[in-house]
Amino acid sequence: MNLLFLSEQATQGLFELNDLWTLVFTWINLFILYLVMKKFFFGKIQAMLDKRREEVDETYQKAETAESEANALKAEYDAKIAEATETAEAIVSNAVKTARAKETEIVSDARAKAAATMASAEAKIEIDRQKALNEVKEDISSMAVEIASKVIEREIQAQDHERLIDEMIDQLSKEQEA
Repeated sequence: MNLLFLSEQATQGLFELNDLWTLVFTWINLFILYLVMKKFFFGKIQAMLDKRREEVDETYQKAETAESEANALKAEYDAKIAEATETAEAIVSNAVKTARAKETEIVSDARAKAAATMASAEAKIEIDRQKALNEVKEDISSMAVEIASKVIEREIQAQDHERLIDEMIDQLSKEQEA
């Protein structure tokens, strides 16, 4: 039994020693692997990461530039819109003023023409009235002459006198109607 116990102890110590060598070789392999990876891969990986970082930074810079340009364009656009609005309002205001002035001018011209027309019509009416009065005077004069000539021809009685006046009035009425 002792022997068996000794052989077990010897085997256990060996395993522990094997574990130590395994651990040492694992660390050496890991260090060699690190050196190989550093030599062949880390530089390329770092370069790729740096390139990607530069691209991201460049993208952010372009985005900031584009945003500032867009804000500048928006401000310029807003200024132009405000200017166009002011111009449009000025044009409308001028058009309204011009229309009102034209309206006033047209109304005053129409009133002047109407006054001239009224004055002309009144003058024409006055001339026609004077003509009519002159005609009536002439008619009355001619009637008076005719009546006087008939009275001279004969002596007229009151009934004849009324009849002669009625005839003359009828004749005068017919002449005016014609």
